[in-house]
Amino acid sequence: SMHQVLAHSAALIAAGLGSLSEEPLEHNNKNIRNYREHLSRKTTQHANLSDVLTRLWVKSDPIIRSARNKTKCSFCSNEHNVRSCPQKQVFAFRLRKTSFAEEETPTALGEQI
Repeated sequence: SMHQVLAHSAALIAAGLGSLSEEPLEHNNKNIRNYREHLSRKTTQHANLSDVLTRLWVKSDPIIRSARNKTKCSFCSNEHNVRSCPQKQVFAFRLRKTSFAEEETPTALGEQI
């Protein structure tokens, strides 16, 4: 992001720019498109790009990023989302294991006891 490039350019040059992935850049293009179409002034190109760069600068600021709302898991109320919740994954595994064991009974398969 913009803050990382401007504030940490010496570290980026020392590490080498070839080691950076292109996935964050592609995601950033999506953000820029959204900012230009929906969240910036349409009066002049200068005003439009100024608003976009301001939003990118604010978004990449580490202090603001640490102060934003953290997502809470609706399953266990920790700071991660439901898809990555280890407690829910264990619960779902146990639930699948018990339902799978019930389905494999001889009566469920149509066999005679």
